[in-house]
Amino acid sequence: MDKLQYDSFYKFLVSLGMLLITLPVLAYLYILNTNYKLISQNDYDNLIRNFNSKDELII
Repeated sequence: MDKLQYDSFYKFLVSLGMLLITLPVLAYLYILNTNYKLISQNDYDNLIRNFNSKDELII
């Protein structure tokens, strides 16, 4: 039974290590992706207006 407990303890340590390694990477990716840029409502309206005024449709 002692070997079973040590085996579970080592699995726990491996899981904890994987969590500690991946957590900073995921946090970095989250911070990196928060800097997206949005267009203004006026620019969006101009794009829609230009799209609707075209005679050709791309199929």
